[in-house]
Formats: sequence, structure tokens, C-alpha cells
Amino acid sequence: MGSTRNHWSLEELAKLIDPVVQGWLNYYGRFYRTECVNVLRHVNDALARWTRRKYKRLKGRKVASVYWLGRLAQRDPNLLYLWRVGIRPAAGR
Repeated sequence: MGSTRNHWSLEELAKLIDPVVQGWLNYYGRFYRTECVNVLRHVNDALARWTRRKYKRLKGRKVASVYWLGRLAQRDPNLLYLWRVGIRPAAGR
């Protein structure tokens, strides 16, 4: 993603990420779905790192940031295309 983009909201990041993720799933997911899902799980990891940089209460708390994202994915599964197709953070469900 280049810079940390800490001034962006998650909705703005979703607008940036969603077309790329959708393209990857459309192209690679047709023949290599499981591998594609494994690769795209790293997007959730990157989002967890972003939350640790953005929110002071999550700084240095890896598990808490994943749980925070997981709860957000449960509340609003349509926020990210990644979550819509079922690739959600592992914790917080």
C-alpha cells in the first residue's frame, strides 16, 4: 500500500482495495481458488497492522487488532469485498 495511510478511514481503504481483490479473485480464483484465498488472507493481516498503527489502544496488540477486525467483519460483512466472499479475519467471529 505504500505509505501508512493512517489518515484514511477503513471505508476509503475498502474503495482502494476492493477492485484489486475482486480482480484477483476473478482472474486467479477460477483455477487456483484455494491458493488465491491463502494469498488474500494476507490482506486481512495488513489491515490488522494498519489498525495497530491507526488506533492507539491497539498499538502493539496483534491479537486484539485481529479480534477488532473480526468483530467489524461480523457486524458489517459488506464493508470489504474480501469479507463478502468469506475471507474474514480468523479471530473475533
